[in-house]
Amino acid sequence: PSNCIQQYWEHEYDKIGNCVAIQRLNNKRVAEHCELFEFDEHNNCVREQLVYRPTGSLVEDKRNLYEYDEQGNWLRKIMYKNNEIQCFVDNKIIEQ
Repeated sequence: PSNCIQQYWEHEYDKIGNCVAIQRLNNKRVAEHCELFEFDEHNNCVREQLVYRPTGSLVEDKRNLYEYDEQGNWLRKIMYKNNEIQCFVDNKIIEQ
């Protein structure tokens, strides 16, 4: 193990506190990769992209498609990775 810093992480947030970007830099402060996040009007993450730096090539693209009820509760989430459906998640609201 070395006593020197091997990498740095920089985080960027939007005006309501959502993390919209995480960038990893090497010990020379050169960007190695970046994760970008997008949110919908319900504050749910709808897109996450992993970008390789310095070429800027897209390594991974994840999307979440939400279905909501009239109260704004999500009922179903469809998760995609690189444009292929990975899974469905159903959210059941239990009234008390």
